[in-house]
Amino acid sequence: MSDVKPPLKIRTTADSFAKLVAATKPDFSWGDCYLMWVHDGNTDHPGFELSRAWLLQKPAEKPQCILLETDKDLRLTLYNQLGDDARGLFIPTTIRLGQPKEDFGDGDLAGNYTRVLASDKDHGTVYEIGWQGEMNGGTGHPILEMMLYVCKDTTGKWHFVGEGPSLLGSRGGNASQTAQIVWNKSSPAGTSILFTAENTEYDPFANEPEHDPLPDRDEYQDAVLDGTSPETHYAAHPYLLAKTGDTLDSLVHLLSIWSFEWGAGNAAERAKVEQNYRSELFRLNPDLSKDKITPGTKVFILSYAQEIDEAHDESTSTKP
Repeated sequence: MSDVKPPLKIRTTADSFAKLVAATKPDFSWGDCYLMWVHDGNTDHPGFELSRAWLLQKPAEKPQCILLETDKDLRLTLYNQLGDDARGLFIPTTIRLGQPKEDFGDGDLAGNYTRVLASDKDHGTVYEIGWQGEMNGGTGHPILEMMLYVCKDTTGKWHFVGEGPSLLGSRGGNASQTAQIVWNKSSPAGTSILFTAENTEYDPFANEPEHDPLPDRDEYQDAVLDGTSPETHYAAHPYLLAKTGDTLDSLVHLLSIWSFEWGAGNAAERAKVEQNYRSELFRLNPDLSKDKITPGTKVFILSYAQEIDEAHDESTSTKP
């Protein structure tokens, strides 16, 4: 941010994020820019004030870390001043248990909300907080939702369990996830949370005339927040869950037709794509049956980022 113009107002200025945290005393801070204040008041409906720090860089001046005053018009004001740079940002807000959700997108994400995830008489109560980012550019209208988890123990003390897997929604697919509590006295937060995220991709052109629609593609990813750090620990690979009638050939074909190379490839190139996915499945799942696969079997695959990394490694290794 290069300037702050009215009606934007600066709440606090500091030389660094650490000094900003010291000056504003949030209950929790993470990610080098995010802050949370818990407004409890010994009620059954706590509120969670969420904000972010901004780097203010004016010409010929030393950069400053700032917090903006939060009001009901902040979202509109940021768009007026930042334009498209406001896309994808998490706008400061307060989310209170029991209030109607706030949803600024056109997907199926939950918007800004909080709920009680689980409660235990010996450990306390875990709250899940969904903080929806602003819609990014592009025809898919992608929106990211940050998932946060805090625990109030039986003594009334609050703990930051961490930031769980984010959810991505768009016109071409949506994500959902389940969260399972494991009460754990050895964890600083008193709990661990096990996640299974499901991402469904569907063909945005399925209803177009003369178009052969692609089947939906459901991908899963396991992860855990163990309370030792605010970061999520992910399993090594995502996976597909085999459905009734699935075989090695059907899964290879499903992965292939959703690849970028498939649509533009000729018969020989498509055959190579299928062979690459077949080799990948055998490498990651050495005991996978070549015939019918038992429904519910986890079939591990490479994530999109891992596919890009492997393709890059292969291209560099073949250079003279």
